[in-house]
Amino acid sequence: MRFDSTNAARGGHTDARPRRRSIRLVRLARLVLAGSLLALLVVGLAPPRSAGPLSATPAAADMGMHLTAAEKLAAHQDYTRLLALGGTTQTKWGPLTAADREVLIRVRLANLWERPVGLMAEDRAGSQKVKEVGAILAADHLRLDELVVALAKQLGMDLPDQPNALQQGWVTELSGMRGQKYDVTWANRLRSAHGTVFGLIAEDRAATENSAVRQFAQVGVDTVMKHMTLLEGTGLFTPTRVLEARAAPIRGPFSLPVIVIVASLILVANLILARRRSWN
Repeated sequence: MRFDSTNAARGGHTDARPRRRSIRLVRLARLVLAGSLLALLVVGLAPPRSAGPLSATPAAADMGMHLTAAEKLAAHQDYTRLLALGGTTQTKWGPLTAADREVLIRVRLANLWERPVGLMAEDRAGSQKVKEVGAILAADHLRLDELVVALAKQLGMDLPDQPNALQQGWVTELSGMRGQKYDVTWANRLRSAHGTVFGLIAEDRAATENSAVRQFAQVGVDTVMKHMTLLEGTGLFTPTRVLEARAAPIRGPFSLPVIVIVASLILVANLILARRRSWN
């Protein structure tokens, strides 16, 4: 039997190539798996970044203390319904945008619940200071409501005629309180709500191209600023209660247990690849 050196050499190359290819694949797989683990560690363990106040969300203007999921959903649904009024329209005072409409709607909603609880303070508040501030707020909201209703009519847009479900709940809540408990809850509810709508009005005051809306927004900014100062002057406002109403921090999508599990799977995959390489 003849020995074919050519075939032998060719056969040797045939045996070595799959082995080298297997080694390269194992190395590539390890690089990919290591990169995946590094990405998981960076994303999962990154420090939280603030989601910002709820004013960045549709339910923003209804921000209060300790809102339940159902309360937030009710406010969001009502907000969406009220803003379904179309896009920008032209008026003789300039374009009327969705942001302009939102300001008018939010001011109207604020008037509808903040004036009644301001009047309510005369009977239910324990502090004379709260009673005095309540009377001022009630009078100012009456004047502001007359202005916003007249402006909406002038611009040809509809406004809500009652507070939304969330605001009605606040009125009901305060209706069941008296004395110090009423004072504290009243001051923080109102200061929180004023703080949210203040940002909304001020932003539109700076951006609107509608002269009539701009003039109204200026009155709104001045009024809300005055009210915030008065509410803070009661000594009952607690800033941390407003912070509790902010959105939860946004963290990476992977928790530490998930990272540990993935790392374990990567280790097992490496062991399997190493075992297969030893078989070749």
